[in-house]
Amino acid sequence: MYTGYYSPARNNSMFKKYLNLIITVGFVFFSLPLLAGAELDLESLLKNASPETFFIELVPETPGPSQNVYARINGFSFDIDRAEVVWNHNGKVAAKGLGLREYRFQAGKLGGRENLRVEALANGGQKYSASLSFVVSDIDFLWRAATSRPDWYQGKTLPSLRSNVIVTAFPHLMSGGREIAGSELIYRWSLDGDFKQKSSGAGKQNFSFQTRPASDVEHAVELQVSNLNGNIAAQKTVIIPVKDTLVLFYEEHPLEGPRMNFALDPFSPFAILSGEAKMFKAEPFFFSLIPGQSDLKLGLNYNWTVDGQPTEKTAPFNILNLSAAAGAQGLVSVDLLIKHAVNILQQARAGFQINVQ
Repeated sequence: MYTGYYSPARNNSMFKKYLNLIITVGFVFFSLPLLAGAELDLESLLKNASPETFFIELVPETPGPSQNVYARINGFSFDIDRAEVVWNHNGKVAAKGLGLREYRFQAGKLGGRENLRVEALANGGQKYSASLSFVVSDIDFLWRAATSRPDWYQGKTLPSLRSNVIVTAFPHLMSGGREIAGSELIYRWSLDGDFKQKSSGAGKQNFSFQTRPASDVEHAVELQVSNLNGNIAAQKTVIIPVKDTLVLFYEEHPLEGPRMNFALDPFSPFAILSGEAKMFKAEPFFFSLIPGQSDLKLGLNYNWTVDGQPTEKTAPFNILNLSAAAGAQGLVSVDLLIKHAVNILQQARAGFQINVQ
């Protein structure tokens, strides 16, 4: 006679376990494809059902118009050297060969779409493939340094020690046959590899920074820009040099003004006659501009010396009036030290010689 204790809760729990087991086994069994006349190899079946994929890398990541592009496959786990690889470019076979993991090409025109597909047939007969598509985009940069130059100078002002630089981006991203407005793009700025979050965001086409306290160095300003969907993008870097401040000397004619056809050569003495008076003008280059200051000369200190003796300071301070005494002869050394009134790192020292005849 059964003298055990009946527990509906216990039997229900056991029944649920058996039911879950039957359902799980049934799901695994019926989820497998039916193989007629073949032995079921679960390991082989799973391997063939979900093969590992690989991907295509581009260098550069976002090619510009007519730019040389290097494409390569990465992320594979099979023996690529024994695989037959076929590269398709814009729907046509562009290259094929055993173990051909790289393909080089030239990007098309701005706004054009480039389609890449690579297929690999492994030594064991398994096929792998990867695709990549991108729109050819570009970025133009315009940068300026907030530094000085003479009014007549047509060259670019260059950054000097601890000077401010403003970079403006003009991206060219095409969609539907039109260029996307710069205000509709997302900007990600980096300086020397350091992402600048505060300067990044929607519509932020301008990026400003202050240079290092060292000359003869370079700053790399990198921009990644994309549309709102993130499916059209461009990336580019502009290199900005940092130079020393500079001062050049010119003869100042009382009627004609400064004679800018040539600067005084420090190694070739400037000849004047005894008893003759001359004016010389110093032109500073690449000193930091003072915000709100219209006349840079008020922000610079000029210290002239003639044969080692300081001259009297009279306005305009960048002009030196020099008179040769009657009967005087020989070489006279002129030196000038310019110091910035605010940026103590910026100064320039230069000189020239006068041959009194």
